[in-house]
Amino acid sequence: MLPSLGDAVLQRARGPGIRQHELARRAKELADDEAFTKRQKAAQSTFTKLDDADRDLGEQVATLQQQIEEADGWWREAKLNARDADGRDEPTAQRERADAGAELDKRVKAVGVAEKALSDAEEGLEDAESGKDLARQQIDLLATERIEAICLLDAVALTDQQRPKWEPALWPYRAAAVVDHHHLKMASDLLADLPGSILIAANLTAAARNADLPCNTNSDYDLSGFLASLDSRVTAHANPDRVYDDAGIVTIGGFPRPVTDRAARIAAARDRVRQEFDSHREAVRMQKAAEQQVAGAERRLNGVRAAAEAVELQRKISTLQAEDQAARDERAKLAPDLTAAAAERDEVLRLEGRRENEIKSLRAQKAALDETTRERQEKRGSLEKEQVQLDLAGLRARWNGTDESARDYLLALPETQQAWTPEDWWEEAKTLINTAISNCFPPAASHTRPKEVTSLLAEFSQRGPDSSTKAQAAFPALRHALHVYLRQHEDTDQYERQQIAHQRKERHESLDAARIGHGEAVQASRAHRGALTSAIKQKLEDVKAAFDRLDMAHGGYGASLQYDEPLPPAHPTENWEWKVTPTWRRARRRHHIPYNRRANTAQIDDRAIKLVCAAAAASGTGRPLVLVLDELGRNLGKQHRREAVALLGQIGRESGITVVGALQDDMESYAIDACGEYIKLRRSSDSSPYNEQPVVVGYDEHAPRVELLRAWLTGNEYRDAV
Repeated sequence: MLPSLGDAVLQRARGPGIRQHELARRAKELADDEAFTKRQKAAQSTFTKLDDADRDLGEQVATLQQQIEEADGWWREAKLNARDADGRDEPTAQRERADAGAELDKRVKAVGVAEKALSDAEEGLEDAESGKDLARQQIDLLATERIEAICLLDAVALTDQQRPKWEPALWPYRAAAVVDHHHLKMASDLLADLPGSILIAANLTAAARNADLPCNTNSDYDLSGFLASLDSRVTAHANPDRVYDDAGIVTIGGFPRPVTDRAARIAAARDRVRQEFDSHREAVRMQKAAEQQVAGAERRLNGVRAAAEAVELQRKISTLQAEDQAARDERAKLAPDLTAAAAERDEVLRLEGRRENEIKSLRAQKAALDETTRERQEKRGSLEKEQVQLDLAGLRARWNGTDESARDYLLALPETQQAWTPEDWWEEAKTLINTAISNCFPPAASHTRPKEVTSLLAEFSQRGPDSSTKAQAAFPALRHALHVYLRQHEDTDQYERQQIAHQRKERHESLDAARIGHGEAVQASRAHRGALTSAIKQKLEDVKAAFDRLDMAHGGYGASLQYDEPLPPAHPTENWEWKVTPTWRRARRRHHIPYNRRANTAQIDDRAIKLVCAAAAASGTGRPLVLVLDELGRNLGKQHRREAVALLGQIGRESGITVVGALQDDMESYAIDACGEYIKLRRSSDSSPYNEQPVVVGYDEHAPRVELLRAWLTGNEYRDAV
């Protein structure tokens, strides 16, 4: 037995040498493969070329998409601005702009003239208030030498009866400055450089004063002498507004306002300022009106140009869309080749990795085999020494069997047990016999143990000198007694096992029948759930199609519904919840955005109305439906309100759905235009504390129905309207 086992071990130690050479040869072949290297380079080159082309087409599509979005925004803005054209063509708009510009230039000039007149009037008022409007230079120059002077017209006061005579007489001297007669010589010398200056001496000794002479406004300047002299030289004409000088000079009078007396002249100057101010204000108003006309003409001209620009932008959008579609088609054509090239590259990379792994694995196996060979050579020498030391003849005599059975038994043992000594085997035998006795006769049932087994166990378990030899001698008898005891109980155990097997068979049959019933119930529930799932999906698809159609038809770019089929409930009492998310596009060719993303409230309400209408339109029940809406236009702007009401009216006409909505007052005009029946209820008085009958204002395509409703609402008792 043992020589055969040693030979087998030695043969296994010689075997790895052949495998080592084979592994080294395979590793060399894998590391040197020219065809695979060429395939790898070709696959990488093809993929790089196609990937670059696909990336370029993707960038081109992205650029075209951005250009389309920009052009679409400009087109919408141009369409909005084109409304200002009001049906005009460009020549008409340019002519109106030129006419408005000419009118504006005219009004600007008029404003300039009015501003100049107003400035002159204000300057005249300032001079009149300062008393320097007529002899300003002379009075200022005399003031530098402390010579007081006053304008002649400010020094004289006239009554209404004196004005016709004395105003023409004094008018030729309106630029004269009045000074005291003591300062006349000095004043004359100071005004030598102002030719044409007139000085009148005051406070001269005069004769008795004539009652018809004008009065002096300032007591410091007595002009009675000058006035008396002037009175003797002029005479009144038959016409009271004209006077004659003794030299034959005629001065025309008839001034609309007094020209003498400083207060009167200031009042006249103020009247002129007011008149010029009113004229200037009117000129400014006319200029603003002309500017508004220019702005309107400019807006209409821009509208005409925007209309032309919108046409050009639409043409540009069409061209960009064609280029975008061509690039997408080209990319779609390139996709199969790119996918194939990527697959080929991935396959080559996978093969390369596998080859590297195989090379590493083969080299590792070779190293492991080298180590195994060395260890087995060492083990072989050790086994040869042990083989010499073993007493094979004695072992064969003590073995109760053939050499083949001994070899099979030893080879079947774990490696740790194959190296055991006889003492190790004896300890294992004692452990096994003690375990068997403990299992057969536990401490609680020790009284059932046979006396023979008890006596042999006491002999087997004794302590003292030669206890191991005595135990080995008692071991066969103890094992035989235990075998006899177990044989006696074998029949009883076999009968009980038969009874257990029969009961188990019956229960398995009942369990199989229950499983069949459960399977049939599961199949029925699956069929029902499948039919219900198909119906739900079909209904959601109908709503989805109607939602997209309504959004595209009413100013949107398309809408959809996103949903996933939920897992069936684990228990019949659990709810089967379907989660549906409305989405829509915010721009042409953009991805769908879910409703719960941040967005304008008006957009969300607009899509909500369309979704409700889509659900109603896709109901398809064949029964009359009523759609009830509350606070419809709460967050909608003017345009969205008009579109929402028009959409509801269209739904009612096309789908036969009765739409009833409570609207705000500012949506009344939109509702009347879009619906077939409109009813407005308002209180008869906001101040009355009583709940009086409401005032009904109605519109209906069929007028008698309004009367029926009015009678029903205002009657003493509610009754059905026929």
